[in-house]
Amino acid sequence: MIVALNSKKDIINLFEMKTPEELLRLKKVGPYYCPNCKKPVRLKAGLKNVPHFAHIDLTECDNEGKESLEHIKGKFALYQFFKKLALNVEVEKFLPELNQRPDLYVSLKSFQLCIEYQCSIIPLDLMVKRTSSLKNSGMKVMWILNDKLLKQKRWSSFSLNSLSVYSLIKVNVNSLLYYNPTMDSFIVLSSLIAFSPVQYIGQKQVYPINHFNLKKLLSQNKIDKKEFIDRWNRLKKDYRLYQHLHTKGKLKILKQYLYKANIVYFPALIGVPLESNCIIKEHCILWQGLIYFKFFHHVEIGQRIDIENIKQYVNLEVQNNHWRINQFQDNEIGNLEKCVEKYIDFLVKFRIVKRIKNGKIMKIANAIIPSSFEQALDEDCLSANTAFDLLFNVETDSNDY
Repeated sequence: MIVALNSKKDIINLFEMKTPEELLRLKKVGPYYCPNCKKPVRLKAGLKNVPHFAHIDLTECDNEGKESLEHIKGKFALYQFFKKLALNVEVEKFLPELNQRPDLYVSLKSFQLCIEYQCSIIPLDLMVKRTSSLKNSGMKVMWILNDKLLKQKRWSSFSLNSLSVYSLIKVNVNSLLYYNPTMDSFIVLSSLIAFSPVQYIGQKQVYPINHFNLKKLLSQNKIDKKEFIDRWNRLKKDYRLYQHLHTKGKLKILKQYLYKANIVYFPALIGVPLESNCIIKEHCILWQGLIYFKFFHHVEIGQRIDIENIKQYVNLEVQNNHWRINQFQDNEIGNLEKCVEKYIDFLVKFRIVKRIKNGKIMKIANAIIPSSFEQALDEDCLSANTAFDLLFNVETDSNDY
C-alpha cells in the first residue's frame, strides 16, 4: 500500500516523498497503521523494492493485496498527472462506508471521480461490483487500462475482452483510455464500433503524458471516412468469403434463413456499423440479419411495422439466452432498445422504411439482393457510407462514396 496513518492519524503518502532522505526519516519516526484495519504496518524502502507499507502480522485486511511494480509505477504517474491539472487528488483513499480504496480519488466542484488503473485480467463480476458500489454512492468512475490489455489486430481492428468493453466511455462514439507506463504515454481508442463480440474497429491515438489533458479525450478527432469504410468492409468481405464455413453455432441460424430465401449474397443492410453494435454480444451480421428477415424481408411495400414488436423480439432473444449482452460501467451505452432504434434509423436513412405516427414504420423499398460477389462488395460500400453519416452526423448525400 502507498498510504498509511502515523500515530497522530495523519495520512502519510509515499508518492509525496521526493528524496531517499525523506524515506529514511519516515522509517525512523514510526509507528504506522493501516487506514483500513488500523493494525501496524512497516515501511519497506530498499534499493530493489518500490517504497510501500506492508502489514507486520499476517492479516485478512483487504489492503494487504500485493501490487505489481507496473501497477505502482502507473498509479504514481497517473497521480502526478492529475496533480499537474491542479486537481485535488488522493491516492488509495479509504472509503469506510464501502470498504473500498480506489487507486485515485479526485474531488471536483460538482462530483467525485474515482479512477481505477487496471493492469491485469480480473473477473468481470469483481469489476462490476467495485464500480457499482462507488456509483451507487454518487461517485463517478473511470477505468484506465494498462496497454498490455490492448490487442491490436490487422487493418487497425482491435480485440476487446469483456473488461475492456465494460470500461467503454461515451465520448462522441464509444472510447477507451489506456496508459503505457514504459513509454509514459496515454493511448486513446475512439470511434469504436463492434463487428463481432470481440472485434472492433476504431481510431488509435498516442499522447505523451506531458502533452495530454482531459480535453483531448473529450474532443477527439473523428476517424477519416474513407479509412473507416475501408476497414469495415475488409472485415465484411472476409465474412462473405468464408460464410460457407458457418455450419455450427448461432450464425447457422442466419444461414438457414438465407437458404430458405434462396439468397447467396445477403443484402448490404445486414452487418452495418452502428454505435449500438456493442450492446448485443453477438455478431452484428447475426442480430441485424435476424431482425431483417423476421420483420422486413417478406413485408410488402406500403405495409406498416410496429417497432414495439421488434423490441419485444430482441428482449425475448436476450431473456431466453439466445443472445448475450455486454455490461457497461457507463449507463449511457447499454440500453438494449438502442439496438432496434439505431438500426431503424439506418434503414430510414438508407430509404428502406420511413417513420410514421404511433411508433410505427412503413416499408417503402425492397433491399437489393446482390447477384454477385462484386455487387455485394459495392453495396457494402454504400451501406457503410450511409452508416458513417449517421454515426457522425454528417449531413451529406448517402451515395457520395
